[in-house]
Amino acid sequence: MRSNRIIRSTVLAQAVIIAFALCGNASAQQTIQPVVRGTSVPSAVLTVSIPAQSMESALDAFAVQSKLQLVYASKDAIAGLQSPGYAGTLPAYQVLQQLLGQSGLVFEFVNGKTVVVHRRSSAAGSSIHPASTAPVHQADASGLAAAPAAVAGANQSDKDVSALSTVNVTGTNLRDIDSASPLITIDADQIQNRGYSSIEDVLRHLPQNFASTSSTSVALGETEYGQQYGPQSTVGASSVNLRGLGSRSTLILVNGHRLAGSAQDQGGYTDISSIPVSQIERIEVLSDGASAIYGADAVAGVVNIVLKKDYSGTVLHVRHDYSNSGADETRLDVSHTFSWNKGFLTASANDRKTDPADSNRFISVGPAGRGDFSNRNGTNARTPNLGQPGVVFDSWDVGGYHLEGAPFGVIPGGQNGTALQPGALLPYSFASAPSDYPVGRIGPKVTSPSLRLNGAQTFGHDLKFTWGASYAEQKDSEYWHPAPWDLGFLEDGYGTYVPASNPYNHFGQDVMVGYSYAKELAGMTFSQQQKQTNINFNAGVSGKLPILDGWDFDVSYSGSRERGRANTLGDFIGSLGPDGYARTINVLDGLNVFGDGSDPQIVAANRALLDTLVQTYTNTFSSSENSVNLLTRGGLFAMPAGLAQAAIGAEYRTDGYRYQNQLVGNTSANSSRHATAIFAELGFPLLKNMPFAKELTLTLAARRESFTQHGSNQLEDNTYGANDLLTLGGFNLTSLVGAAPDASTMPGALTQVSRSYSSTSPEVKLTWVPVAELRVRATWGKSFLTPQMSSEFGLAQASDYTYGVVANGGTLPPGVTHVINLSGPNPNLKPQVATVKTFGFDYMPKFAEGLMVSATYNDTNFSNYIGAPLAGLSYAQIFSNLGQMPPGTFTQGKNGVLLWDNRNINFLGRRSRSVDTAISYYFENTLGSWRLEWNAVRTLELESRSVAQSPAVVFSDTEFGPSKWVADVSLNWQKNSYFATAGLHYISPFRVMQPLSATGTVYNDYTPNPNPRTLAPSYTTMDFQVGYCWQQKAGWLSGVTARLGVQDAFDRAFPFVDNSYGFVSTRADVRGRVIYLDLTKEF
Repeated sequence: MRSNRIIRSTVLAQAVIIAFALCGNASAQQTIQPVVRGTSVPSAVLTVSIPAQSMESALDAFAVQSKLQLVYASKDAIAGLQSPGYAGTLPAYQVLQQLLGQSGLVFEFVNGKTVVVHRRSSAAGSSIHPASTAPVHQADASGLAAAPAAVAGANQSDKDVSALSTVNVTGTNLRDIDSASPLITIDADQIQNRGYSSIEDVLRHLPQNFASTSSTSVALGETEYGQQYGPQSTVGASSVNLRGLGSRSTLILVNGHRLAGSAQDQGGYTDISSIPVSQIERIEVLSDGASAIYGADAVAGVVNIVLKKDYSGTVLHVRHDYSNSGADETRLDVSHTFSWNKGFLTASANDRKTDPADSNRFISVGPAGRGDFSNRNGTNARTPNLGQPGVVFDSWDVGGYHLEGAPFGVIPGGQNGTALQPGALLPYSFASAPSDYPVGRIGPKVTSPSLRLNGAQTFGHDLKFTWGASYAEQKDSEYWHPAPWDLGFLEDGYGTYVPASNPYNHFGQDVMVGYSYAKELAGMTFSQQQKQTNINFNAGVSGKLPILDGWDFDVSYSGSRERGRANTLGDFIGSLGPDGYARTINVLDGLNVFGDGSDPQIVAANRALLDTLVQTYTNTFSSSENSVNLLTRGGLFAMPAGLAQAAIGAEYRTDGYRYQNQLVGNTSANSSRHATAIFAELGFPLLKNMPFAKELTLTLAARRESFTQHGSNQLEDNTYGANDLLTLGGFNLTSLVGAAPDASTMPGALTQVSRSYSSTSPEVKLTWVPVAELRVRATWGKSFLTPQMSSEFGLAQASDYTYGVVANGGTLPPGVTHVINLSGPNPNLKPQVATVKTFGFDYMPKFAEGLMVSATYNDTNFSNYIGAPLAGLSYAQIFSNLGQMPPGTFTQGKNGVLLWDNRNINFLGRRSRSVDTAISYYFENTLGSWRLEWNAVRTLELESRSVAQSPAVVFSDTEFGPSKWVADVSLNWQKNSYFATAGLHYISPFRVMQPLSATGTVYNDYTPNPNPRTLAPSYTTMDFQVGYCWQQKAGWLSGVTARLGVQDAFDRAFPFVDNSYGFVSTRADVRGRVIYLDLTKEF
């Protein structure tokens, strides 16, 4: 929809404003009722719903809903002001009075379409003579004016004032129909007042978002619940997961245009980390399924990130964050808008440098040392039987791989291992055996420069050309001392396989040794260097259709590109590559792992051998998105309550993904998608100004989409048994995977696979305004989501997982001797469909001007949901009830071999139910202006069911899903040049669904904790900010705004979760306490 808002400081606009302001001052005592070109001020009543927010955003919404053009001398006129909002039915001029409140702003109608807004004192001292005798239209103490007034004698035509930009209302393509979709808006003022430093930071505090994919979650190895895989790099790993329904179910838009999905996951999520937060004007969150409007992947909702289109002159912004976890950040932004007749160009540049948060500081130190949570009724997560000196075990050869057998004993200290005899070993006891919890990687330092250009030009009266382009680059650089899990040649339990041929092995046989290499690794450095670029561009033409009166059109193209390359230095393949033990045998024959690490010569010799395994591995990734959209909309026919409207359009879109990994051989995943769509939306104003219905509006929408997805699949046979377990079990996986294995352990040949889908997504919306203060809304729709290409195409692996089942607490069924685990893509997936219902209301009582209370009930019910069907179940639960598992999950083969198909499948469904509540209250008193914001979500249900006969798995209110209550509250105060904000973010206590200590694992010697800790405490953080704005018109401090703030002011301890880290990233911000200084200078 078109936003008729002019904020450029053109000579024309300034002259008109000053003239009208003086005119009003000169004739304040007069009672003349002027007209505009023979037309009175618009007296038609409007029904609007505009919540309390920044004045700029409120007037934007007013311009959209009223179709009036707002003109400002400069953006300074409204900068920093708040609007109390208004919801109800009044003439346009009275609505505008309500929105301006006690802000000190006044307005005049230039003509029937244009309104000038400025400060009351803007014309003081001017010598310009009045052009007419029209009074200034302003609110009295009650907030209402006696009568509308217009400006007579205006000598400029409508065409002299051109609209600056077009704003599409998220949730509808119609122009003047009230959309019933629930919409949450986070504006730039809120972002600045809360001190958010990144878009990930903003959305982490959004209660509707369950932030399950972030740089921290990747560093900790966490994945979204029900998914088996996640991003492979912390760079470019920030997504939105509305209501915990999955990042792939949330559509991300920037200025209404799609972004390319992440190349690292073949579009499994959309990365938002490259968007500079300083350039965001507002974030619109549509927490409702919207596939009928936006297409597939708008199942859980839409997040539209609206960037600032123009600035008043030049804006310079500097910020520095100091974090007590080391996550310091420095940011520099500069922006400028160049204006000319009916056009403008805005350039914005940003540079951000970020240090990683040291998540190791949050790891508890228990009785056995760091990583032991047993004193908190959790797991001793220290890796057992690993130390320096270590433990010697018998070696079990299971065909190309070695497992730790029975322990022979603990290596004594005080000797260097050159002559250790079996009889010198100390007795072994699990309770007293050495253990280790190495320091983990903390992530990279990131440098992120970006540049954005956008502009617009109006030709003639209404033909408008808009365009935009942005380039963002992320460079990460990480260096770390490796831990045992960074060494690919280590085998079971991070043990070292020592063949009998090793000269330091005096046991007369192959052995496994739990040696930690602590001294050796302290002198080694691994590294990862990665560069990722994101390019976005768009162009569009809009205007009025010459053949249909009252209809307009919009034709646009948008494109997006993501490319990256990572070079990693380390040992990742060990003995698992095509050369097998031929690559590592010289190292295994030369290592001395029987000492205590005190001999520097032996440590140096071991390190030199380890260095021979270190090499550089490269992976590259890229993605692209291209979209062409055609839209036309206008009136259909007159109804008693208003004009029936329609929007009709079409879209053609292509997506492409490429990922190549040189880690083992040369594996690649290439995929593409072509989508076509036609859509229509109809709006019918059914009733208006009735005793029981000030407004009743019905909206119908439908979208027909067709998809063709292409990709390539590979199958890698890693079934390390005494025989080829696939052959032994009689399995042919070609039909399951779409590819055949190679004769070796290398990936087989690439096989091309294609899949096609089509569906129609309908939606119905109803808005009812029984009284001016109350708006009731309801929506119903079906949303359609094709399988993500990362779930359909790529590398599938078949591995011997027999020991993995036992090590994780499972028991092999009778007659089963081996278990093959099949993981990776599944080309036989079907689309998932969701039915989405919402009911809600918005209430703005007359007795409390500036107060708005909203609530929305959301019910999203999936069928054919795509995910890991056994997520949430322990190995013990799975292998004690194989008959209850989804069909096809387990297949009994020949010779005691069991196939476990552990890939994503379509299972019965997933359901989410929640209630959103929002309160916005803007008021003024003698102490200043106040703005209270409350946003909370009560999750009623988030559960999944694999098959009808199995119980539903409820993962809401657990470590894998959103808590029962999540709330974000802020209070902002402003008086003159001073302002301050206090914020609170609350997460209620939640269940721990899978306490690690409750399962028999290697950590607890396969002895489960009978009374695990199953409840994590609540988590509340508080933020504070104070600031000052220099308002003088001259001097070097003119236009400067300074902010000093702190996030997580009390450095709250994270809610304890019984896992290997003691916390989960979805309930914590690993930056800890952050103190920041923020300076802005406007020229």
